[in-house]
Amino acid sequence: MKSTFFLFFLLLLVSCSKGFGDKIESGNTTIFYTTKNEKGIAEKLALYWIKNQIDGKEKQFIRIIKYKEAYHLQLISKEDFKSSALSFEEIKLFTELQSDLNKHVFTSLPCRIKLCDGNFREIYTPVSE
Repeated sequence: MKSTFFLFFLLLLVSCSKGFGDKIESGNTTIFYTTKNEKGIAEKLALYWIKNQIDGKEKQFIRIIKYKEAYHLQLISKEDFKSSALSFEEIKLFTELQSDLNKHVFTSLPCRIKLCDGNFREIYTPVSE
């Protein structure tokens, strides 16, 4: 399962802009956050990403934002991403990842994975809420 996550996240887009808040960089992954509480979560997420071998060879950009009663874990997707192109297996992987993150990283409030464009505008939610 770890290798499948690794392969899937290699597909994440390389582009990102400045101005998305403070950031933590770990390997090829940059995690943006805006509050002190989010910083702690970003640090835990960075460790999780490395431990579970999700940090790939290409740059990955993630942003954590609190939205109502959950955190949105925004992942920048490939430029040519089409939600209709996600297979059942890929959606299942996102579901498993979100569930595992809620057990190990987002313990106070759950996270919801959101796929975004290069400016962190949400374009698809792979796991229904």
